[in-house]
Amino acid sequence: MGSTPHRVGKYQIRVSLALFVAACVVGVSSQVILPARAGAEMWDLARSIAYRGTFADPFMVLATGPTAVNPPLYPLILAGFVKVLQKMSLAYYMAVLGCILVNAVTATLLPRVALVFFGDAIPGIAASILWLATMQTIPGWDTNYTVLGLIVFCLVTAPVLRMERFVGWRACVGGVVGGCLFLLNPSTMLVTFPWIGYLLWRTRARLRSAFIYCGIIVFMTSLFVMGWGARNYVELGGFVTRTNLGFTLYASNNNCAEPSLIKEELSGCYGASHPNENLREAQFLQRIGEIQYDHLRVADTRTWMKANPAKFLQLTGA
Repeated sequence: MGSTPHRVGKYQIRVSLALFVAACVVGVSSQVILPARAGAEMWDLARSIAYRGTFADPFMVLATGPTAVNPPLYPLILAGFVKVLQKMSLAYYMAVLGCILVNAVTATLLPRVALVFFGDAIPGIAASILWLATMQTIPGWDTNYTVLGLIVFCLVTAPVLRMERFVGWRACVGGVVGGCLFLLNPSTMLVTFPWIGYLLWRTRARLRSAFIYCGIIVFMTSLFVMGWGARNYVELGGFVTRTNLGFTLYASNNNCAEPSLIKEELSGCYGASHPNENLREAQFLQRIGEIQYDHLRVADTRTWMKANPAKFLQLTGA
């Protein structure tokens, strides 16, 4: 009788198909029992793209103009649904279906990730089962696509660990995937760049080839970063990748703040300080510009943290 990894490899297609079907069943069932929230900002951007051809006006209470509050790729995906289906309700259901399918593909790929790290699919199958129990359908945000994208990035770039010769096209593909991940969510760079460092550390290829391989990935990814930053420089007046840190911190660290966003929404605290719901804040943002507003709210939050250390530690700990 063969080893367990061999048996898993022999039945890999069946295991992957079972995980895919199970994830679809769980996703559809959860949607029937408790429908996912549509969200707001991404859909507002999708409407702006689909109906006016502009990446602007992410807030509900006021049209504030061009924006970098959110990265562009997922709103573009949602805008495609809106443009093709014409009705927001149908676009919502298409977004839900997309998230369910993406989660299902994630479940099928986790065993392959385990093979890269451990040379054994069993840990990945265990991870897939845990994923089935914890995955969520989030049609209003990029989360589902970003998780899958990170897995794909790792799998696409991992062959450098065993390659005998330089393969430029694979490095280019890895860089494009990394760039698309950045446009989905800039914080993915906290994973993609350490992963590139891991590849250099673990590679068994010639060191010079490995550096060229990883350098191409970084270069291709940087083109996407530069393109998005240049757009924001032209539209907003500064080379930035995102402008939501300030008011996110500001809405989460104040005298009425709660560690739960739901509690903040119910109490009205979130709406009192966030430009998505507060007209005065949105007007202020519109008047001084997104970048300046972001910097100001970061400074205001730091001031509040220093003045209220006990409250800040309580919120952070909770």
